[in-house]
Amino acid sequence: MSIRAKTIALVLAAVALVALAGCGQAGPPEKGLVVSGPGVRSNEPPWARQYAGLARRIKQLGLPTGDSEKFHIHALLSVYDQSLPVIVPANIGIDDQHHVNSTLHTHTPTGVIHIEAPAPYHYTLGDFFAVWGVRFGGGTLGSLQDNGSNRVWVYANGKLLTDPAQHVIANGDDISIGYGTNGSFPHQPGTYLLKQVMSGKSDQPCSITVKKQTACLAPKRSSKAK
Repeated sequence: MSIRAKTIALVLAAVALVALAGCGQAGPPEKGLVVSGPGVRSNEPPWARQYAGLARRIKQLGLPTGDSEKFHIHALLSVYDQSLPVIVPANIGIDDQHHVNSTLHTHTPTGVIHIEAPAPYHYTLGDFFAVWGVRFGGGTLGSLQDNGSNRVWVYANGKLLTDPAQHVIANGDDISIGYGTNGSFPHQPGTYLLKQVMSGKSDQPCSITVKKQTACLAPKRSSKAK
C-alpha cells in the first residue's frame, strides 16, 4: 500500500472513531420534551401528588392563574404499569394548606383532569405531569424507561403520540399511558365517567351545570356544593 493510501486509511479510521465517540456521548435518539423541575420525581409508581415545589413549577410553566373560569374543559387520563392500573391521585395541583392552586388539576382519583382558567390556553400533557410532580416524556414515566419490548406508550383518542409531553389537552381527550408491551393495556379506555363529568352528572367537589359552571378554585365555596 502506498504512503498516500495509508494516510487516507488512517484519516478515515480516525473519522470513524470520532463518529462512534460522538454517538456514545449523545446516547439514544431524542424523543421530545421530558418534564423535570423542582420537586419532580423519578421514582417507581404509584405517585402521590407532589406539593413540594408546586408553586415554583406553576411559575416556571407560565400557567394562567386566577379564580375566573371562562375556560373549562375536561380530559381523562388512564395510566398502566405492566397491565396494572396506576392511580391518578385526587387534588393534584390543589394544595389548600399552602394556598397554592393550579388551574390544571384533579379532584378525585378517577383520572379526570380539570382545566379551569380565565382564558383559553394550550395546556399540555407535560404541564399536567409537571403539576403532578412526575418525570414524564418520550420513553420516560417516573422511574420507568424504555427497555427492550417494555416501553412507555402514550395514546390520545387511540392515536400513538411520539412527543407526548407536547400534546395539547383537548376537551374530551381520552389519554392512555402504559408501560410494558404495546398490547398490555387498553389504548382507548372507557370514557363513561368523563362524559358524566362533562354533562354535570358527576360527584365532583364543584358544581358543574350545562348553563353555568362554578369555579372549583373559587375562594369561597358553599357548604352544599358537590
